[in-house]
Amino acid sequence: EGITIGNGVTNIDKYSFANCTDLQAAEMGTRVNNIGEYAFSGCTNLDTLILNNSLATISSYAFQDCSLEEVVLPTSLNTLGKGAFKNCTFLNDVTIQSDLADCNKSSINTNSIYKDNNSEDYSVFYGTGTNTHTFTVTFTNGVTKVPAYLFATGYDKGQDVYCHITDVKIPDSVTEIGDGAFYNCYDLETLRIGSGIKTIGEKMFTSSPDLTIYGYTNSVAETCANEYGIPFVSVGVVQPTTSDDSQNSGSSGNGN
Repeated sequence: EGITIGNGVTNIDKYSFANCTDLQAAEMGTRVNNIGEYAFSGCTNLDTLILNNSLATISSYAFQDCSLEEVVLPTSLNTLGKGAFKNCTFLNDVTIQSDLADCNKSSINTNSIYKDNNSEDYSVFYGTGTNTHTFTVTFTNGVTKVPAYLFATGYDKGQDVYCHITDVKIPDSVTEIGDGAFYNCYDLETLRIGSGIKTIGEKMFTSSPDLTIYGYTNSVAETCANEYGIPFVSVGVVQPTTSDDSQNSGSSGNGN
């Protein structure tokens, strides 16, 4: 029912605890660097997860079909594999404390097939939050980028397998939101963007009909909201960039 990984362990191999349906809690030791593919997949009663600040990689499908309600990703993490939290339908609170690598663009393409294992390339948070009313994602201060395609999915709303996030908080330290980070997040209602934003990528908010963006007047966030026709609420004013600064600043995009 409970597992504590010792401090001498650096790697949890693939399938290590897969389908341990009685497992309710897991705590990583201080030196765990990698959680392998499907390591906790099918642990349908796993609702408590404590990760450590040495963890660098959570591999594909590592926590697929778990009952996690809250996930705090550590400051050391840099890689999330495809489907890492796939079908965690009770997930309602995710905290991201590090700069993560961009996710695979083909997560928005439902016809994408991996030749090595003939499986579809599911997005990291595919099918999460289905059984919750609110789903909050918080990027902590110090994070500088929202990874491309992190919450994206290629599936339509009728299939109910998209990421059900409702609220996102992005601090002043973030300067870039990658392409498609919130693609097909149909339930997204509130996006709070800090004053440091310089670039907002393409393929972003076209499937979020109830979205309101909270941000700073004269910022890229306001420009993006206007381009997409999204309601914008100002939380302050940033000074317009000078001509010299503008050469180094990105712009918003609203690609189809």
